[in-house]
Amino acid sequence: MLCALSPQGKEYPFRVALALATLVMIYGYMKLRKWGFWAMISYSFLFGTISLALTSAHHQQPFIGNMIWSILVLLYTIHTRKAFFQKQLFS
Repeated sequence: MLCALSPQGKEYPFRVALALATLVMIYGYMKLRKWGFWAMISYSFLFGTISLALTSAHHQQPFIGNMIWSILVLLYTIHTRKAFFQKQLFS
């Protein structure tokens, strides 16, 4: 088990925080909340941009796949945007 203070474990708290933030974002997205829509747009754009930068630097398949997936999620989210902005009858 890696210690959070070891060089290999420095990213562990960030990964946990990112996982928790992602779960909250997914909840809002699945419940068709406006903030879930904007969170998914931001998340997809951010990680797509990071993957694009890494693809440009390393030319490795995981980065290319992540970039393509981010683009697909971004396009799907934009395509279904009307569902997020309808007046909701039930909370």
